[in-house]
Amino acid sequence: MGRREISVAASSEPLQQLALWLRSQRQQAGLTYRQMAKITNISGSTLSRAASGSTVPNLKVVAAYARACGSSVERAKSLWESARRADPRVPKMDRPVQRLELIEDFLQLRLSMSLLRFKSGFPSLRELERRAGKYGELPCSTLRLVLKGEAIPSYTLLCSFVEACGVDGDELTLWKSAWQRAYAKNFGYRPPIDHPQPTINRSIWGDDNRTSAHGEQSLAALEQQLESQMLIRDPSHPSVLETRHGIARKLMQERRWDEALVALDALLPDCQLTFGDDVFRVRAIRREISLCKHRQGHHQEAAIRLKSLLEEQIRILGPEDPEVYKTRHNLAHFLAVSGNLSEAVVQMKSFLESRLNRFGSNHPYTERVRDQLANWLERIEKERGAE
Repeated sequence: MGRREISVAASSEPLQQLALWLRSQRQQAGLTYRQMAKITNISGSTLSRAASGSTVPNLKVVAAYARACGSSVERAKSLWESARRADPRVPKMDRPVQRLELIEDFLQLRLSMSLLRFKSGFPSLRELERRAGKYGELPCSTLRLVLKGEAIPSYTLLCSFVEACGVDGDELTLWKSAWQRAYAKNFGYRPPIDHPQPTINRSIWGDDNRTSAHGEQSLAALEQQLESQMLIRDPSHPSVLETRHGIARKLMQERRWDEALVALDALLPDCQLTFGDDVFRVRAIRREISLCKHRQGHHQEAAIRLKSLLEEQIRILGPEDPEVYKTRHNLAHFLAVSGNLSEAVVQMKSFLESRLNRFGSNHPYTERVRDQLANWLERIEKERGAE
């Protein structure tokens, strides 16, 4: 039977009950963890940790553990749900979760998303990103902000999330309709049903900078929302800062760069005081300030700001983070516009290497980056020849 297991020291009674039940099922089945690992294709250390009581295990592991022992998977799931509800690390619902048909705002939608994640076995954010499949479809960093209530989910992100949680068919349609109602309440108009517009994760660095047909209307709705929030909340409250950030981004979408820059410059120190310097929102604001400077024609200043941001991102996130890739790509373009082609080529080569590793050499995106790099190298050669 292997060595004797240490005693259970769980953080809650339901977790202790789950751990003791798992151990009793293994003992009744007369299996070692090595034998169970062969049956389940899950490592023995993971199975042992699931029955240790140190933390609430993944539902998939608990179910596999029960099947290997010939025990009731339904009983295992019931014990797991009780343990997960008692876990202090799981966010508690601060208000009742509405049925999908009754959801009217993004707060209700967020609570329903958290409940759906719970019902699907509480997969990690990285696991959900993996299930979504396509790169950038369900970024775990953005999803983390959404589930914490610090950002509004885009239509694409919501669909990817619920599908990654196993939702399809009529229920998926209900989720889509719930998002559309929440969007209409938050922004004052319903998005086009055939192509709903995202509220976050819209790239401000892309080539499509056309103004929205509903730009003025949605901006007015945001400003009205901010006025209402300021009557009942402190100016440094996260929801107030989020609305201010939404207004600044809307101004950028409308190409009102001067107004957007004023809004972002005022927002940055407030967010730094509330969230600190190392959070995603603060880095996003710094990147957006650089873009506004770039659009105003201050290309060198924009490149200097973005270079400083890139150094901090690499220090905090590491060189392989998608956020770092995005900043490096745009820094290359800023440097090229400011006339520093040599340094732009260095940044673009590094970015191209990351795209090759991620997508391969024949992907259309990789080919576009390669063509851009070739164009810059050709310009450098022409300039040298002219000298």
